[in-house]
This record gives sequence, C-alpha cells and structure tokens, in this order.
Amino acid sequence: MMQLPRVPFCRAGADVANMWMPVWNPDSQLVETAKRVVVFGGRGVDYYDKRADDQLSYLSDMWALHITNTGFRWNKVVPIGQVRPSARWQTGDSVAYGASLVVYGGDDQTTNQVGGLGDLWVFSPRGSRSRLHASEKDYSYDASDRRSEWTEYRRTGKLPGERREPSLAMVNSTLLLQGGKMEDGESNERCDSRFFLVDLGDPQGEWREGPSFPGECGIGGTMDTVNITRKHTADGENEVRAVVFGGCKLAPDGVFSCSNDLYAYDLATNRWEEIVPKSDADAFACEADDTGESPALRHGHASAYIESKTDNMNALFIFGGRENMDDLTPLGDLWMFDFTTMRWSEITPDSKKPAPCNRFYHSLTVWQGGVGDGVASLVVFGGETITRTGQTVFMNDVWLYTPQTGAWREVRSST
Repeated sequence: MMQLPRVPFCRAGADVANMWMPVWNPDSQLVETAKRVVVFGGRGVDYYDKRADDQLSYLSDMWALHITNTGFRWNKVVPIGQVRPSARWQTGDSVAYGASLVVYGGDDQTTNQVGGLGDLWVFSPRGSRSRLHASEKDYSYDASDRRSEWTEYRRTGKLPGERREPSLAMVNSTLLLQGGKMEDGESNERCDSRFFLVDLGDPQGEWREGPSFPGECGIGGTMDTVNITRKHTADGENEVRAVVFGGCKLAPDGVFSCSNDLYAYDLATNRWEEIVPKSDADAFACEADDTGESPALRHGHASAYIESKTDNMNALFIFGGRENMDDLTPLGDLWMFDFTTMRWSEITPDSKKPAPCNRFYHSLTVWQGGVGDGVASLVVFGGETITRTGQTVFMNDVWLYTPQTGAWREVRSST
C-alpha cells in the first residue's frame, strides 16, 4: 500500500492564510477551534500522480500547519462534500474572512497558461459543530452535516472576469480585487489594472468596479489590509486601508516593467492615494531630493502585515520575488514599511545564522500561536528558486522570522 504524504508536496503559488480551524482535543474528546496556517493548491511535484521530477501537477489538496516552540505539525484537511474548486495556482493573495478562506481565479490545466479562471470560492470549516472521528493526522468530520464546506459564490454585477495573479484583500466583509493577467481575446496576455469590490456579507451583494487604480498595472503584486494612524486627528484614530505593493506589466514592445510603489485604498471615501515613503533626508532641505532606501522593483513576492501593541509594531513586510518575469536570480531580501514613521527599512539577517534561500511565488503569513495572542512572527512557506545552473526547484520548507528577536529559524517537523 502506498504511504500517504505527511507533509505537503513541494509547490509554488499556493493559497495560504492564518485562520480559525476545528482542532481535535484528545483530552476533552471534542473539537475545539484554534489558529492554523491553512494551505490550498499551488503547482508542484505530486510524486503519487507523476513520478518524473520534471512533470508538474496542479494541486487541490489542503493542509493545516501548527507551529510550536519545538517544531511543527502538518495535518491533511479533508473538506466535507464533493463541491470544491479545481486544482490551481497563481490565484493571487488568498485572504481569511473570519473563519473562512477566500480564493479567486488563478490558472489550472484547462487554461493552458493563457487567460485564467474567474470563479470565487469560499472555504468555511464547520468541524466545531461535530466530533472528529479520524486520526489526529486528518481533519475528517461526522456525517451529521454533509453540506459542502467549499461554496462557489456566483455573484452578478460588473464581474472581474478570468484572471491570474490578481491582488486580494478583505476590509470587513468586502472583498477587494486589483490587477492581474487576462487574455485579450486573441490569445494574447495583457495586464488589467481595474479594481473591483463585492460584499461577501450581503447575500445579494454584486460585484462593482471601483475607482481607477492610479499606479502602474500590476501582475503578481500584493495587497494587504492595514491600519494607518493619522496623527492630525484628535484621538489619533486608526484608519483601515488596503495597501498594494509592486507587481509587473508587459509593455507592447515585450519588455517587462515592475514597480515598488505603495498605494492605499480607503473604502470609506472610495479613493486611492499614493503612499510616499519618508527618508532621513526629509529633515534636511538641502537633501530634499533624496528618496532614501526602498525595496527593489519586483513581482512574485509575498507580503504580510503585523500590528502588535505589545511590540509597538505597525508594519508591512515584503519578502523575496523577482525584479522582472524573466529574471533568473530570485530575491531573498526582507523589508519592513513602518506605518508610524512611514519609512522603509531592510532587515539584514545575521550572515552566521541560517535564513531562507532566495525565492518567488512563495507564501507569507503571520503566526501568533494557536490562540492568536502570542508573539507575532512571519511564516514563509514553499515557493520556487533557481539554482546556479538555471534549474527551477520547488520547495515545501517552513521558516519563521520573529521581529521581536530579529532572527530566522527553519521550523522542522516535531517528533
């Protein structure tokens, strides 16, 4: 009998989100809820489907990751029901909506690398209503509730259409979608900079097109929901924004052009604004044209936002990516944009200590323990890298970066 995998296959372009999941408590013999890093899909090597190392598979499996002080544990997630999204990758940033995972579009084996998918899916685990009766290595559910945990949201209105590598974010119950790669009707790919919104909390909510995105059209950029403190207000109240960083576009002459700009969208005012980073030169008039340090232009990177009063942190983190879509040298740098000082700073790892290798199409999210109130850390999972000989390698490694300590550590499986 073939042994089932205990960890996810090596992959890139997977959907990853930190969300509440049902977890089996052997002491109480009941299902409880706890935070887990949930992984869905991607493209990589399925050794049970295709044995050749150079044959890649589109994946549709789901996994839940729990990290402890001594290691990690992967659990295979087995959703209820037969209704579920097709195997895919390059869906953009998956987002957590309460205790649900939201996935839009991407690329599967039917799109043949041109165009993309235009479907919207939401995964909502319901294990907290039933007992787990399988081994602790799998999330399986009682037969009392057989409604599918995957639901396709078929909304009407101004639809975003089929696309790959869009940027997604949630502001309260509203899903935001910006950018991505589309087909122009003649089997040619183009970047689409349009911006769309839909209220997932409203059963009758329709897609609508929002205000024009003011920056460069972006493929493979990222979007995160952040809190920006406006010091000019009387109480210094935080204002929620969706912040877009980076991405590439393909010019008519076939040349790729990437960005490292930051743009923020305000749902309350329905307006975009560019975030212009400050620099030390702002204090010196004679150096006012100095823009200071900032990340290189890029796409295929990953981003995550940490807000922690304990650590006095309100920052967006950017890791890895490529400077253009043909670049054979991926990036491995880590940057932080502080929304208090409005400055970029590069976080340089200790050369004597281990750190993740350069990569792109990887995943990044925040981990604060199983109950969500621990020290905030960044979790890097998988992705692609390119060796010195030009070989593309897919990965399934897990790395943890803790801003409080300023250190990376590779998280290895618990024994």
